[in-house]
Amino acid sequence: MLDCDGVLWKTDFMSSIPGIPDTINHIRNLGKRILFVTNNSRLSRETCAQKLLLNHGIEPGDRKDIFCVCYSIAVYLKDVLKISGSVYTIGTEAMQSELTLQGITNFGTGLEIDKPTKNQDELLNMFFRNDVEAVVVAFDEYFNFVKLYKAASYLCNPSCHFLVSTNRGTGVLLAPNRFQPLTGPIVNAVSFASQREPVVIGKPSSHMFETIQQLILTWTNQRFAKTCGIDSAFVLSGVDSLQTLQQRPNDTFVPDYYLQSLNELNFT
Repeated sequence: MLDCDGVLWKTDFMSSIPGIPDTINHIRNLGKRILFVTNNSRLSRETCAQKLLLNHGIEPGDRKDIFCVCYSIAVYLKDVLKISGSVYTIGTEAMQSELTLQGITNFGTGLEIDKPTKNQDELLNMFFRNDVEAVVVAFDEYFNFVKLYKAASYLCNPSCHFLVSTNRGTGVLLAPNRFQPLTGPIVNAVSFASQREPVVIGKPSSHMFETIQQLILTWTNQRFAKTCGIDSAFVLSGVDSLQTLQQRPNDTFVPDYYLQSLNELNFT
């Protein structure tokens, strides 16, 4: 199982890492099946396959070998929670696509249709569905006060499930004094406003691994592997470094191996 961001491509989500396609081919030539597993909620299985091939020259293989967090959330809603109503989604088109493919009625993706307001009458007059059984939160570049208000309001119902892609990682330093917030701050905002603790579906939770088991039978990745009882390798082309390991000597989620790059597996 391979992570994508920082392993197959650089942490800017765009730049390729030289040699990775050859390494992937080498591993496959050894008779190994490769699974691509990502917490990136901006990717559906289809867009992940396109990104692998078109942007980075990596043959994605069978679509059944791609496990994105959006797909895992959709499977969890359908097969575990057995949702029959609708789902309010703070997320991307990738999340919308995977939920729809599983036959789950969902809404909220994209630009918010109601304008931001602090007027209580206007807030009270906003339309709310009465069949919402879950609120799903992931990365959303359109996240705003109204979306926060709606999510917290739906979560006032204690029987409404609260699922998130991940609650780890605050963001990425794009350049000096330019910091891009990612999913963690959005999740924390909804959790704090609603006073609800979410169920994390993505890594390091075991839910994504359970999805993989069902259909196939950094720190997040090490915790994911340890939680699921499998060996892990810490790839230093990602956001973390060996200094990260040294700063956490008592962490129980220490990887079994570390690599400067995935390319170190390309040996004869």
